[in-house]
Amino acid sequence: MVWLSVAVVVAGVVALAVVVWRGCLRRDALADGPARAVGLQWWDLPAGVAVMMAGGVVAGLVGGLVAVVWPGLAMDMEAGGPGEPGGPGVRVQAVWLLVVQVVSQGAVLGYLAWRVMMEPGRPGGLRRLGVWPRGVWVEWRDGLVGLAAAMPLVLGTLVLMGWVGELIGQPAPSVGHELLLTMASTDDAVGLALLVVAVVVVAPFFEEVIFRGLVQTTLLSVLGPGRRWVIVGVSAAGFAMIHAGAATFGGEGAGGVPWHALPGLAVLGVVLGWLYEKTGSLWPAVIVHAGFNGYNVAAVLTGVAGG
Repeated sequence: MVWLSVAVVVAGVVALAVVVWRGCLRRDALADGPARAVGLQWWDLPAGVAVMMAGGVVAGLVGGLVAVVWPGLAMDMEAGGPGEPGGPGVRVQAVWLLVVQVVSQGAVLGYLAWRVMMEPGRPGGLRRLGVWPRGVWVEWRDGLVGLAAAMPLVLGTLVLMGWVGELIGQPAPSVGHELLLTMASTDDAVGLALLVVAVVVVAPFFEEVIFRGLVQTTLLSVLGPGRRWVIVGVSAAGFAMIHAGAATFGGEGAGGVPWHALPGLAVLGVVLGWLYEKTGSLWPAVIVHAGFNGYNVAAVLTGVAGG
């Protein structure tokens, strides 16, 4: 459907024109963003990453112990890899994915909460960090406006990169992540529902805590408010690259998103970072992130992608 691809690119160009017209890309567009003075120091960034890695190690050790004590459960997990329909494997792997998310990525939220609450003379650190919502209406308003801008920009970039790949003989795969293959092929409704929760609800929240709450706030304290665009760019680049190295859902090898998707993810990261610097709240970015993930899940489940 060439006409649909062209329409997506045109929508992206229109969205970019509106963003430029509104002055969102001006050098001083983020100058009036909240200071987020929560007391983080440069060493909080490697410390937060170390905490997340330690959580992943703990989760891995627990998983290994469970596999020894309960070998049947390990066999179920092996039976639920990408492209394999049915069976208890998808359900078990979905639960395990949620556990890993909470243990490893959730550990970063715990670390940040501990750091900002332990800072003397800085009450309300979690609120200034953007974890507590400013209000239901304002968060949804900013999030939906951000989503309306992000979707055509990101999808337009993805289509353009797909065209580039075809020109150089490397067409993009129809499904960008192997986890989506599992969701498209499974006939286990409970497992699918758990995967949707992990992808559309849990992952956006914890990833925004990490990339915006930890990375951007630490960089803001180190570089200062005059370099917010640099901060957004660094966070967006890290956001894209970490998805390139994401492990496959089946656990065999590395199967992150293809290179065609990296520019689109970087554009998404810029939108998410811009929202955080502008509003000082994590929730508009969480809403945009969840909307983007939800679109990808819906596209695969309905056959729009990966059919």
